[in-house]
Amino acid sequence: MEQKIVPEKTIVLRPKPLSDVQIVANKKKTSFYGTVFNRPKPEEVDISSIDLYYEPYWIVGGQYTVDYFRKSIYEIATGPEVKEVVIGKGTFPVRTKSGTWKKIRSSIKVGEKENILNIPVEEHVELDIEDEITINAQGKEIKFRYKMKSEDFENFPEDVLKNNENHVRHCVVNKEQAVDTLIKILHEDIDNEIRILNEKVVIDRLDQVYVPVYEARCVDSNNKVETMRIDGMDLKIL
Repeated sequence: MEQKIVPEKTIVLRPKPLSDVQIVANKKKTSFYGTVFNRPKPEEVDISSIDLYYEPYWIVGGQYTVDYFRKSIYEIATGPEVKEVVIGKGTFPVRTKSGTWKKIRSSIKVGEKENILNIPVEEHVELDIEDEITINAQGKEIKFRYKMKSEDFENFPEDVLKNNENHVRHCVVNKEQAVDTLIKILHEDIDNEIRILNEKVVIDRLDQVYVPVYEARCVDSNNKVETMRIDGMDLKIL
């Protein structure tokens, strides 16, 4: 099978400023302790640190084109009086719905569709299938909820990752595995018992996107530590 794969592209999304994250963290810090009816006071919970991490996603998109023959059976209804049908040099027997021959009775109208003609054929099929998937750091296929706007992209993504290398998390799935996952999805509706003439896969999107996530370390008066994860794009609690 012919394959064409575009070069990998690295995208790093630009995080909200730390000052905005601090506001959210201070508002939500007590929610990790006690119950809805018995929360500690805000002054009883401290934010000891807030660290920024970058978490990876694969976004893979492509197209599968295949030209092939597949076997099939065409069913044609005939009148009850038809015993067999000759098509070209082939003769095809007709079966009744019950599987047995039966006499035509006066109550059955001529031309009534009572019998079935089975014609084995080979269908020449051309399919063009497109799809796109997102895979998270744990290797699971998910729905990517971020809008990919160019103004949210870091101008020098490789430099950002290098400067924060200790805070860059890694995906359990590599580039080849991400591509193979999409190809399997593109193939899944294709019958195995076919005669392929041509097939081609074009991967036209291969992005590794790094999403910023802030982690705030919360400590209450009993020294119980909780980690608050805050989305660096929309400041939602994760």
